[in-house]
Amino acid sequence: MFKIELIVYLLFIIVLTAYKRVNGAMHRAVFYAKNREDQPESLKTYIKNIHFLATPEWYANFGALFFALMIITRIINPVGGIVHWFLEAFLCLCATMFASGMVSHIYQGYINIGSGLPFIDENEKKFFEVFAIKIRGKKYTYEMNRFWVGKNRPKVALASLIGLIITLILIVLV
Repeated sequence: MFKIELIVYLLFIIVLTAYKRVNGAMHRAVFYAKNREDQPESLKTYIKNIHFLATPEWYANFGALFFALMIITRIINPVGGIVHWFLEAFLCLCATMFASGMVSHIYQGYINIGSGLPFIDENEKKFFEVFAIKIRGKKYTYEMNRFWVGKNRPKVALASLIGLIITLILIVLV
């Protein structure tokens, strides 16, 4: 049963990585097409709002990291019941979120300077898109308030680094 669990995690990683590759091609297509007068119809939604590519990309990147951490965690400690599995999954989710938070200010900083804004923008939007997806031509988005904006981003990155270290220690000890 343990081997099947690891194979399932590997399959998730493969699917998410393949999706990331396709998503990367679409990102590049948007980059090349955005200044064309004859923009391809299939890219117009993404040209108008790049988050329809960027948000799923985040989930693919960090989803693959989550499943990789699950594999490592299960190899380190292959025994335990369902409660233990949920604890491991929770710790892997925390580590994944801390890894994302650790680099968030750099990621957003480069987007800012590419848009002509300062690396740390004090006027950054105070919300984030939990999801932005297009299904059969219909757009779905959901936004939430956030505190990791502007000058808070480097502080969140440091807190995330500390949280990541603590979480990885807990993964080994659990």
